[in-house]
Amino acid sequence: MKKFTKIILAGMISALPLSAVAADTKTADKAAPADEMGKGIKHGEYWRQMDTNGDGVISHDEFMAGAEKRFKELDINGDGKVTAEEMKIHHDKMKAQFQEKKAMREEMKAKEGSDKNAK
Repeated sequence: MKKFTKIILAGMISALPLSAVAADTKTADKAAPADEMGKGIKHGEYWRQMDTNGDGVISHDEFMAGAEKRFKELDINGDGKVTAEEMKIHHDKMKAQFQEKKAMREEMKAKEGSDKNAK
């Protein structure tokens, strides 16, 4: 279980946007640029979710609360353990959400292109 917790924490750390770490604490409400890495949540939005008190930094308590939230998302049956099947279900769910958002973006781009051509 300890090894799994380390893996989850390592994943969360790697998900933190490096640009947000350098953000000026005086502009915490703007925290990090909302760059997208092609999929997933925007960095600035993710930062604001983790920095719950809005002070521009993520404390250990805030980080651990985020880890707990992620763990609960993975622990589908709520037994305090995450199985390979639960990980797969969560992954498939996230993949489906990503595909849906990607299709919506492509549809919007196509519509914008047809609107420009109509002028």
